Amino acid sequence: MRNRVRRICIAAIAAILTNGLVACSSASVTEARIVQVQKADVREIITLKGTVRYLEESVVLAHKDGKVSQICKNEGDRVAADEAIIRITSDNTLALLATYAAYSAKHPDTPGIGHAKVSLDAVRAKTDQTIRQIFIEEGDMVTRGTPIARLSSNRQEIICVAANVDAEKLQEGMWAWIRCEGDNVGIAYIERVENQVLTENGQSASVIKLLPDKHIACDEGQAVEVEVYISGSDNVNAIPLEAITSRGTVWWLSEEGRCVEIDARVVMDNGSWAWVELPDELTVAVGEFKEGQRIKVKNSETT
Repeated sequence: MRNRVRRICIAAIAAILTNGLVACSSASVTEARIVQVQKADVREIITLKGTVRYLEESVVLAHKDGKVSQICKNEGDRVAADEAIIRITSDNTLALLATYAAYSAKHPDTPGIGHAKVSLDAVRAKTDQTIRQIFIEEGDMVTRGTPIARLSSNRQEIICVAANVDAEKLQEGMWAWIRCEGDNVGIAYIERVENQVLTENGQSASVIKLLPDKHIACDEGQAVEVEVYISGSDNVNAIPLEAITSRGTVWWLSEEGRCVEIDARVVMDNGSWAWVELPDELTVAVGEFKEGQRIKVKNSETT
């Protein structure tokens, strides 16, 4: 007897719900835009502004007083260890050359005066590097210790300043796309996230240092855009974020054109698209509706 009553109650409730849905759908038809679940790349990206620098910098100094008689290399040239960068001539050099010439006249096997001049005048690179900047010109008078040129290795780093709210998400080893003037020029990895600094407007921020995985075609000091990958995936099922309600649901549109609220099963979103665990090409109405409400398609965004 009790089971029979229970079956009657369930049947009555089902009839009420069905009649309610039919009544709702017949009484109200709403025009709405629809979208479909489609394949998309959904990633969380933090975009930073950066500057390219070269590592292992050194400054070559004049080894004596004198006149710059020759600049042997240009900015951007590679130099080997002990290779001449400039030559400096001084009164002492001339005196030494005269002494060397007199000695050579008496000793024919002595290397020629040209060799002596090269040895006495040359300012040389200490290691294999690239000349980034030359500070002097031919004919300039210099004193001992005057900066002659700035050199560095070909190894690069990218320096960025990030707001603390972004820096909290960044970790050593994370990778990023590097873009220069709109073009993708390579990939870099976060080497370290340094202590907080104050920006020009007095706000607290963090310094982010990245190392490219290979040489990128950017000049020293060139501005680049750094897109750090935080999370996400490519070619996943996704829908526009606006189609998801504040409850984390979507309004599925049935074949009969009725709205049914279902869980969106959101994995993550990037502010524009949401990665969802829903079937391919599932049709969803954008907006807020009543259960069972009929929808007139305003326009669609489908694959």
